[in-house]
Amino acid sequence: SDPVSQEDIKQVEHWIDTFKVPDSFVEFTKKKAVYLNDARTRWRQIEPELISYGEKYPLRNEIYSFFNRAGDLLFLLACYYENEKD
Repeated sequence: SDPVSQEDIKQVEHWIDTFKVPDSFVEFTKKKAVYLNDARTRWRQIEPELISYGEKYPLRNEIYSFFNRAGDLLFLLACYYENEKD
């Protein structure tokens, strides 16, 4: 069985669709939001490495899609926790 499937990508996209996309810059100040945004930036830093790896060892397109969408989800989760009422 493949470690990442189209169904996995659809699930992440479903979760993404449950969040409101911010219409302006978001400054993260709340602890959970800061941690999630930090995770997102680290996640995005890995993307070029994944692409380089894929040039040497071909990866399925689903891997790239899942990785990209998971980064989007981390951002939206950070936004959610930033806007959460205390």
